[in-house]
Amino acid sequence: MKKLLLFFLLITTTFSYSQERETEKNFKIQKGSWNYSGQISFSGFSDANTNEIGGDLNAQIGYTIKDNLVIGLGFGANRSRVPLLDNAIQSDQKELGISAYAFVKKYIPISEKLAFSLQGELRYSYLEGLDNNRVTISERDRYSIGIRPGLTYFLSKNLALSANFGFLGYALTNDRNTNQNAHSYGFNFDATNITFGILLNF
Repeated sequence: MKKLLLFFLLITTTFSYSQERETEKNFKIQKGSWNYSGQISFSGFSDANTNEIGGDLNAQIGYTIKDNLVIGLGFGANRSRVPLLDNAIQSDQKELGISAYAFVKKYIPISEKLAFSLQGELRYSYLEGLDNNRVTISERDRYSIGIRPGLTYFLSKNLALSANFGFLGYALTNDRNTNQNAHSYGFNFDATNITFGILLNF
């Protein structure tokens, strides 16, 4: 299954790139411009006592080093349930997180206003688990590297809508309480990795 996903991504990228020479003159984020973007995702969770909303909020600032190629920094915050790492962690515990990351983003034109994008990123996250009394019960560090595919559609010269769909990569999570490591890799398509937002380009 993982090989199939990688193959699909490779074919999609190759096809999109084959169209770039014909459409790049239309869709262009010009070299030397700055862009600012914010993305948000939502996820719901509930138990016998409550229904709550979690999700991610990310803000990015980038500089265009070459037409349609942006490098930059991003910061994020999230709220979710604590994953079931072992029997000591209960499903009604919540998790708050903050993150910082560096990214490289390539826009591959599809039409005059629409582009497919691939964002490679290296991210660090701090995750704090809380019980129902908001007492800290776990602390974790997560390091991840991977690619986020997405789409960008310009509404005007400087304003665009953006979306990311999933995360393909590797993550290492260290539990500070037990000093145990958890590894994950592959394509992650959960709600927190499906984000929607806006982009300002100047």
